[in-house]
Amino acid sequence: MEAECFYQALKGKGRGLHMSRHGLSFAFSQSGNRVAWTCKYKGRQEADQALLIRVKTFMADAFAGYIQNQWEIPMLLEAVSGECRYMSGEEAQRIREISTGLLQKDLNSGRKKRRNMIVSSLMQCFEELHIINLEGVIRFRLPAYQQELRDLVEYALDEFWGERQYEEFVQLLKYFVYFQENQVPLVHVIHRGEQNFTILDTEMRLLSPLQAEPITVELPGLEVGMPAEDMIVSSLISIAPARIMLHTQDPSAFVVHTLLDIFEDKVELCRFCPDCGTWLNDSDRLDGKEAENYNNCESGSLKKGEPAFSRKS
Repeated sequence: MEAECFYQALKGKGRGLHMSRHGLSFAFSQSGNRVAWTCKYKGRQEADQALLIRVKTFMADAFAGYIQNQWEIPMLLEAVSGECRYMSGEEAQRIREISTGLLQKDLNSGRKKRRNMIVSSLMQCFEELHIINLEGVIRFRLPAYQQELRDLVEYALDEFWGERQYEEFVQLLKYFVYFQENQVPLVHVIHRGEQNFTILDTEMRLLSPLQAEPITVELPGLEVGMPAEDMIVSSLISIAPARIMLHTQDPSAFVVHTLLDIFEDKVELCRFCPDCGTWLNDSDRLDGKEAENYNNCESGSLKKGEPAFSRKS
């Protein structure tokens, strides 16, 4: 399979060079596990320097593509194994997933940058050597390219530890909220997207904006903080409601999952309510009649008495 990929790396791509016209020929051979492309010049005169540069550039680009298609992910995973040798199998697997995901996200500019690194190194090899062992080149003559892959693994590690820190901090906040004394029976939280929230009381009146301070949860021997930009979490912990009605058109949003994770059974997601659109699309306050309809959930397509909210299971 790998021999076939190596064969296809150059086959047909050199037609534009008109090699036979210039006395050049490419030949592919295979003997056991050893496969080779051989380029020969059969002309009577010295080969044109410009043509040689074109041939070398063509070969470097073709082999760079082969290296990326066949070796890049294995080399990346090898770098992950080196960095994760003292981690658990589950942790190492997560870092492999993050690393390969970053590689897939970086298919345009990042892949082109790495390809150019390989081409540059191969062009230097062609200047210095007449016989190229491609595996040796990959292992020992591509330091910049290999460093690029190691940097990507380092980025994946940073992301992994960020995830771990977030998960641990959410657990601490859940612990804090569980033992926190409730201050109000209910608040409505209107989520308009991203970090845009409005908090209403039980009568659907706007609550005065709270100054969001960094949250710090202190447990014996441990102190962890949440940045002030997570304003909705800070505000809800300060208000300390017994129940939270969360109205959102994007239940899959990361911040919504964060609220569900931290406040757990206190949160009820709005399944549908006739006045959601008013709050989600209009920043003006509802008048008294609209607020009454909102709380009763009797207008629109809902039947009277039908629950408008579903509790997180």
